[in-house]
Amino acid sequence: MPSQALRDDGEGKQREVFMLQLVLGGSGSGKTTLLYHRIRARAEAGQKSILLVPEQFTSSTEGRIYRELGDALSGMVESFSFTSLAEKILSVEGGAAVQTLSDAGRAVLVRRALEELQEMAAVDIRTVDRSTLVELDDVEIHEELPQAERIADYIKQIKNPYCYKSHGVVVKISFAGKCSLEESLSRCISM
Repeated sequence: MPSQALRDDGEGKQREVFMLQLVLGGSGSGKTTLLYHRIRARAEAGQKSILLVPEQFTSSTEGRIYRELGDALSGMVESFSFTSLAEKILSVEGGAAVQTLSDAGRAVLVRRALEELQEMAAVDIRTVDRSTLVELDDVEIHEELPQAERIADYIKQIKNPYCYKSHGVVVKISFAGKCSLEESLSRCISM
């Protein structure tokens, strides 16, 4: 439960600052009971509370809030999962125009990415338009980036990781066996 303090905001005004307070204890030690007592006290004092719970407990928590506080006070408490809190913040603070993908949307996106990779892998070295290929010497490896971002940046620069030019010579890469393109890129880029 956050505790309150007043702090100068730098413009000569006092603002409430909320500080996190952890309640630790074993199973059955009364942590939840204490939490609901504090939430009730805040609601009775006209103060709103936010309760952050794991995704799977959102609806059961909302039911318990209603049972514990009743009609009049339950409106003073908002229950959020991590995802719903992030979406609420985006909608209030801006950025809500960026929609989150559902599992089905992610699956479609992954399928499309795999199809694009398959198309890139299918490029015929004998008929490829050399002017569309990137010269490997022009690709810059940004070692300061985390590995996943470094791989994404490499692919963005090279355009087709299966077919490119090295010193003017067209190179076609294919993978056989246990090593995937991602594993190969990880090894190459981490050198």
